[in-house]
Amino acid sequence: MDYRSLGRSGLRVSTLSLGCNRIGESREPDSHWINLLQRAADLGVTLLDTAETYAKGRSEELIGQALAGRTDIAVATKCAGWAPGKDPGIKDFSPDGMVLSAETSLRKLRRDCIDVFQLHSPSLAALQKLDWADGFHRLKAAGKIRFMAVSLDRVPDGIWLLKNFRVDAFQLIYNLLYPEAAETLLPRCQQAGVGVLVRMPFHRGILTGKFRPGTPVPADNRASLERDRLAPLIARAEAFRGLAAGRRGGMASLAAHYSLAHPAVSCLIPGARSLAQLEENVGYGEEPPLTAEEAAAIRQLQADPPHRS
Repeated sequence: MDYRSLGRSGLRVSTLSLGCNRIGESREPDSHWINLLQRAADLGVTLLDTAETYAKGRSEELIGQALAGRTDIAVATKCAGWAPGKDPGIKDFSPDGMVLSAETSLRKLRRDCIDVFQLHSPSLAALQKLDWADGFHRLKAAGKIRFMAVSLDRVPDGIWLLKNFRVDAFQLIYNLLYPEAAETLLPRCQQAGVGVLVRMPFHRGILTGKFRPGTPVPADNRASLERDRLAPLIARAEAFRGLAAGRRGGMASLAAHYSLAHPAVSCLIPGARSLAQLEENVGYGEEPPLTAEEAAAIRQLQADPPHRS
């Protein structure tokens, strides 16, 4: 396992870490998830990314059960912005709400301090209020969080934030299908020393090569969440299959090393719901980085995808 710094925070994280959005799903017993989390730690994974909303709070609870007391494992979790007594359809990242969220997460995680505390998908309007900044400062002063971060849905929101408030890290989508951050946000993050956690490096399995154009995707597969975007995304992913054929890990390896190739990226946080998936994901990090020829071929394929020809 390789390790990188999370920006200038001083925190070292495994380049292949673990997204915990699946941890706690009811289709498996708690023992399954606890074994998976402990196996991740055994494999050298040092960062777990979760949220107060994942599996209705069960994700944080199981992390606490599996790894309480493990100071070698960093936890990143997220504040949903749902303030008690207010409209649940409107996110409110008020300082009081953030403090309550962090304290609730700490109890579930069985920790005294959250390593990376993130705003969970705030809108630009929510960011521009800047009242949440006081929430971060209060939590840091109380020793309840170490680093401040934002999980972004849009690249321009990150660019605005870099100009107006210093956070320690961003979480965002950056992969073969969505390379936009490479030319705009990521260079700015590198210059500012802001760490980057990349979610969905395999884009719901589409970049692993498991789907073929024209072949139905099961309705219960997470890729179906892409809805009308699914078929075009599978078609775009298919363009990388030939290039990935020479890699031991195929398309998934190509996808992982594409995201890791940018120097601003600290780690990838793919999810896993089985030991086999976890071990495959970690294994991709042990394969060779992109060659200059692969990088050039990827840029060409991204500039001229099949649906534009």
